[in-house]
Amino acid sequence: MSKKLFCNFPKTSSLIGDPTASCLQKFTIHFRRPAKIKQKNNAPYRGEYGFDWLRDEYAYPIEFVEMKEIFSPNRSWDFVKKYTPLCQQPYDLKKEYLKDVKNPIKPYNKDYYPAWLAIFACNIEGNANSPMHNKGVDLNLQLDEIDSIIDDGTEIVLKPGKSCLKVNPERIPISKFIAQGKKTRILDQYSKEEINYYEIENAVNVICQGGALDTHEEVKVFAKLGSTEIEVGKLMVYQNNIIPKLKVNLVSVVLEKDKNGNKIRPEYMSAINHLLNDKVLTQALIKSELSAVQEFDMFEFVNKLEVKDELQTFLRWIAEREKMAKEQIPHEKVNSEVDYIWKIVMDYYRKFQEVNASSKDINSYIYNEDSLTIFFIGLDPVTEFLSGGTYNYPYDKHNNDVTREEEKLYQAYCFYFKRAFSDAIAIKHELGHAMRLHHLFEKPKDEPSTSNNFLFYLGYTENIMDYGFKYIDKELPSNKLVQGYNQYDKKMDSFYKWQWDKMRKSSMLKY
Repeated sequence: MSKKLFCNFPKTSSLIGDPTASCLQKFTIHFRRPAKIKQKNNAPYRGEYGFDWLRDEYAYPIEFVEMKEIFSPNRSWDFVKKYTPLCQQPYDLKKEYLKDVKNPIKPYNKDYYPAWLAIFACNIEGNANSPMHNKGVDLNLQLDEIDSIIDDGTEIVLKPGKSCLKVNPERIPISKFIAQGKKTRILDQYSKEEINYYEIENAVNVICQGGALDTHEEVKVFAKLGSTEIEVGKLMVYQNNIIPKLKVNLVSVVLEKDKNGNKIRPEYMSAINHLLNDKVLTQALIKSELSAVQEFDMFEFVNKLEVKDELQTFLRWIAEREKMAKEQIPHEKVNSEVDYIWKIVMDYYRKFQEVNASSKDINSYIYNEDSLTIFFIGLDPVTEFLSGGTYNYPYDKHNNDVTREEEKLYQAYCFYFKRAFSDAIAIKHELGHAMRLHHLFEKPKDEPSTSNNFLFYLGYTENIMDYGFKYIDKELPSNKLVQGYNQYDKKMDSFYKWQWDKMRKSSMLKY
């Protein structure tokens, strides 16, 4: 028989959140994302819904960081060689995770940062309806001890803030947590501060059904014993009554021939599957719509031009790129192989559109207003290991000398090279750039007013805007950087809540 705590319970409910009014055991409850999705036959999480929380290692010295990138005055690297929060400004990051929180709590005077869930509403009328999450999503529940807990009959009670927001089950006995076995995690590698915790996998199912959320909503979590209950946790659920749409145009670029003179067409179907089937923008509650698939045959197009010297030179250069890429680029405004390819494809794609557009809709046709255009280029650069890139006016270095008309053209265009076609992370990464997201580890120099006040160390997170590698050392005397793998390489599937906010402000979206 388990131990019991005896006390004189008040005849009426004590004040919620007042720990002096009860003899409840002290702990907090946190929602966490399962590593595998039960509704997908236990397949790994790949961004099927939005879920974000303040990871311990982002705010506390848990992980050992080798190197740090220095951006001023020139890009360089320096040693860190210590345990440190993965966010270089943890105080600012903590403030960010309290932003938009409804009815913030501080149970037992402990700082509390709720997790965020973003799911579509189902079984409703209108644009906000989606079948994507009509089975809800299963989430783990984590109980962090403040005092050592026992089975005294305490229940965990979950109370959604709106009727269309449903949680199942709504009550979980504390005995179920205890049955999972106690675990311990380090919170500080220097002080060796630890937290004892229990975690129930797929503990609750959360669904938004029969209505939508017109504000960010909450699921409150209470510890209840007898007539006494105290709020010990919270889940924030992202507003989902307004769902923007992103129109996507795909352009297959033909600019190569094989040894027999046959045109080589990019094999981009796997890339399209990553774009559409992975529901890349789902985390930010954005729907994508494939509005056009187009082939841009540069060999055919060159025959339609009266002045064709530049394009002919480019196509000859492409045919001999193994040799030519290492020599001088035949263009006065660019000095790299990749920039040359991007500029010529962009310039002549615009001309290609002008030729094919009617005079009535020429402007919208040329500039693809309110849409994202993605180019598939079926070759890889010789001089750079690059999967793709994004032109995103006005925050892109490639757009220093463009006309007003070209500004529209460059508003949001992605290029994917051959190696990206089967790389889901590369596809998502460039799409993030198109939605105005910067690298997680790089402070943008040209839009400080709209940027967050924190940076992460390169190569340590699961964020899509991080890199799958990190720098671990310098070789002396050459001072050459040595790379290691990000532990989340090939599993970088997360956008964070503050990135959802920014993506949803993109000028390309239609509301």
